[in-house]
Amino acid sequence: EALDTAFGGIDNHTNVEALATASRTKVVTDEEGSLSTHTIPRGYKSALSNPDAQLYQTAMEVEIAHHHRAGTWTLVHRPKGAHVLNCTWQYDLKLHADQTIKKGKARLCARGDEAREGAEFLFRYSSTAGIEAFRLFFAFAANQGWPVHEADYSTAYLNAKLDTIVYIEQPPGFTRHGPD
Repeated sequence: EALDTAFGGIDNHTNVEALATASRTKVVTDEEGSLSTHTIPRGYKSALSNPDAQLYQTAMEVEIAHHHRAGTWTLVHRPKGAHVLNCTWQYDLKLHADQTIKKGKARLCARGDEAREGAEFLFRYSSTAGIEAFRLFFAFAANQGWPVHEADYSTAYLNAKLDTIVYIEQPPGFTRHGPD
């Protein structure tokens, strides 16, 4: 009832996604089928104090394990005069189709806004497929009678090779003593 009052009433015609995006919360369904909001943390400290802290802690541990398996970085002493980027955690909740919580999500991101062109990167470009490419693909597959299967590569970005050496701080919450 408090949720209905706060949002002016939620019914089947309310755009729940628009409500959640505006305030950086997610509207989820609990085990009894009641709607509630969950605030998505905006940083490491807020993730630890969030009611869903255990979900985010587990997600961060999974993310760090992926980085270790992929050999994303090598822990080194800070080179004298090196430009070192900070990093930050980005969080979200992954939901089942019925809007119940499936798991917490955490991605470790280098602060690209601190990067210097020519030093940490050579050009700004990110290859992504536009909606037109997907439409063309699905139309062609349907025309040919091909089956289409969904795949989710949660750590595909870890396979990209960098042309330059980039130094980043150790992830908040996962610092190791030794090299800086």
